[in-house]
Amino acid sequence: MHGSLPTEDIHLGVLAAAINVGLNYLLIPSYGMVGAAITNLISSVIYAASAFLVSQKFYYVSYDLKAFLKILIVTAGIISAGYFFFSDITLANILIKVALVGVFLVCIYLFGLVGKEELRYLRRSIPQIIMYLKRGED
Repeated sequence: MHGSLPTEDIHLGVLAAAINVGLNYLLIPSYGMVGAAITNLISSVIYAASAFLVSQKFYYVSYDLKAFLKILIVTAGIISAGYFFFSDITLANILIKVALVGVFLVCIYLFGLVGKEELRYLRRSIPQIIMYLKRGED
C-alpha cells in the first residue's frame, strides 16, 4: 500500500535532511566550505532522484532520459571547465566563461537537444529581450 504523495515527500525531505546533517558532520571538519557544498550537492541529488522515482509511481510521465543524460554530461563538462576560471574576477576569465556558455549552446544543438523551431523562437525573442534589458537601465 502506497502513502499519499505529500506524505512521501515529507519522508524524502527528512531523509535528505538527515543525509545532509550526517555528511556535514563528516565533511565540514576536514574540507570546510567545500565539504558543505559537496554535502548539499549529494543530498540534493539524492532528494531529486528519490522524488522523481516516487512521483513516477503516483503519476507516470515518459521522459527522454537519453536527452537528459546528454544535457547532464554537457553541463557537468562546462561547469568543470568553468571551475578552473572562477577564483579571479578578470576580464579574461569572464570572457572564457561567456565562451563556455557559447560552447554549451553549440553542444546542445549538435547533440540534437535543440531543434530549428526552438532556434526560430529564440531569434524572434532576442529583440524583446534586448528591449526588456534596456528598460531596466533607465
